[in-house]
Amino acid sequence: MFIRRVISPLSSGLSRQSGMSLLEVAVTLFLVSVLLMLITQSGVRMLERWQSAATERDIRNQLNALPVQAFVAREIQSFEIAVERHIDLPEGWRVQAPVGLSYLPSGVCNGGQISIISPQGKSWDYLVEPPRCDLRLMQ
Repeated sequence: MFIRRVISPLSSGLSRQSGMSLLEVAVTLFLVSVLLMLITQSGVRMLERWQSAATERDIRNQLNALPVQAFVAREIQSFEIAVERHIDLPEGWRVQAPVGLSYLPSGVCNGGQISIISPQGKSWDYLVEPPRCDLRLMQ
């Protein structure tokens, strides 16, 4: 008797139509999947941009060390030779400079412009300012 009084008020408030229809479940799953797809695509693009920026920064740091490399080697190094000997470029990445850019045994350079180019074709252009070969991003 006591159990019947406790259970019956609880069960009497429930309707037979509780829950979601199949259409509501399908629409909800569709919307959630579309949102997940959009989030995933933007996340992948963001990670690719971060990786590209990190690779460019690593190459730039290696380029900043070229005057020191010429000083240690105690020889004049053209930009092409210095890049070949001292720059570790990931696959597909390129570094370009005009002919004539060179590093002297004293660790100074004659200046110019350097471009770092990603496999996707994005380019970062830097002005190499003599005599200390400081790299300055060109706008």
